[in-house]
Amino acid sequence: MRNMKKPIIITVAALALAFAGCASSEDESFKQDFNAAQEPLNKLLTDSAGASDPASMGKIADGLDNTAKKMAALDAPEDAKDELDTFVKEVNASADTMREAQKAMEDQDLEKMTTILTELQKHMTAVGEAQQKLATVVNG
Repeated sequence: MRNMKKPIIITVAALALAFAGCASSEDESFKQDFNAAQEPLNKLLTDSAGASDPASMGKIADGLDNTAKKMAALDAPEDAKDELDTFVKEVNASADTMREAQKAMEDQDLEKMTTILTELQKHMTAVGEAQQKLATVVNG
């Protein structure tokens, strides 16, 4: 189970990559705000790397929720609002699924855990795709 969790953590950590390229000052400000909003989650993920206990999963879920709230409060450039909304939606879905994984671990339900980890991987892939679309719109 620990090996299944590492790709998920790596996927989430990949969100820490800063948007690259030149953009307007509004876009630059948004990129800085975006990176600042996800920094606490990145630190949590680094600190939690390799952890496979329910408490760590709960902390990660809380970090995902907090990140989604901060992202939702950002003032995205007009042409990036839909992409930001999609990103926030996927981060929230990942937090919900992480809580389901936490519950399955607490219940020691390995079958459910396997199913949930597959679902979590799908959500995290969607988060990465939404982040890429957002970066594309912001960077032009």
